[in-house]
Amino acid sequence: MGKSSSDELCCIGGSVCMYNEEQKRAFIESHTNSDKTTAKIIQIFSWFEHYEETWNMDLAQQEADKLQPVVNELTGVRSKSTELILIILKEYVKWCGRNGYEVSRGIFDVRINTIDKIQNQMVASPLHLKSKLDEFFESVDEETIDITYRVFLWLAFAGFDDKDAIRVTSDCVDLDNLKINFEGHSYEIYKECREDFEKACFLTDFLYKHPNYTTRRDRAEGKLIMRGIRTPTVDLKTIRPVINKKFGADDAEEIDNNRQKSRISYKRIYLSGIFYRQYERERAGLPVDFSEFIARAIERKEKTKKYTVSKTRTLTTIANTIEREYLADYEKWKCAFAM
Repeated sequence: MGKSSSDELCCIGGSVCMYNEEQKRAFIESHTNSDKTTAKIIQIFSWFEHYEETWNMDLAQQEADKLQPVVNELTGVRSKSTELILIILKEYVKWCGRNGYEVSRGIFDVRINTIDKIQNQMVASPLHLKSKLDEFFESVDEETIDITYRVFLWLAFAGFDDKDAIRVTSDCVDLDNLKINFEGHSYEIYKECREDFEKACFLTDFLYKHPNYTTRRDRAEGKLIMRGIRTPTVDLKTIRPVINKKFGADDAEEIDNNRQKSRISYKRIYLSGIFYRQYERERAGLPVDFSEFIARAIERKEKTKKYTVSKTRTLTTIANTIEREYLADYEKWKCAFAM
């Protein structure tokens, strides 16, 4: 069933759009009473809206050969999130069939190769991360402002939440012992990034490259290692678009021709660092232990009230669930990089 005149592009809240909104809204209302689940399903449908517009048909009607590259593009590296997206799409197609809409069984033939996605979107080691940074960013020897973006991503690999990463000062960085001491926690500086941190801490100006000239510009005053030229403060809202652009996430891609974006991100580098350190533990004969990471994750979630605790959903059961998910993802990460 294609779009009728009443099913023109619809936007929820002025920004989130769904193709065949009335049809998809009916499915959502029959599927859940949870505001959180509703928001997640709307988000998933909104990701497909562009492709449904191009096809001029609802995703429920589309064949597997068209759905497969789109699902590959839109899903991430985490097992839980990928499985959830496929479950929702399959439930939607089944609901459409029960309610008299024209459907295809295409979504049931879609398969996700998580290993390939991990290889393309995560890193295996500090040396692998350095090679990626050298590929997408100016060399540290150039002494451009790219140094600040490089150390930002090194902080991700070291285990910093992005909101904490932008608050690291030169006083926290111990280059002699290759450590960052921040709010009671110690993080490792890998030999592959020592020069990045050294220049982020001590450079007082950056090389500035203009199409018509090259000069050096003074850095803003202060001790934040990520401070730039104009202001001594650092804002995630300005950093994220630059990182995405550097990694090519904004480039137009022909998904139907299976051209894949890099899609490396702060969170995926962060997760890569966690897995790398667990792998190093295993190599040293120690058991895998995500407890410290999980405790910090729960602490951050509790502060923002993102976890609902009850008699049956305690912090212990939440921690156990997170541990199972990360163990599964860790094993796939090892497989992806043949470790």
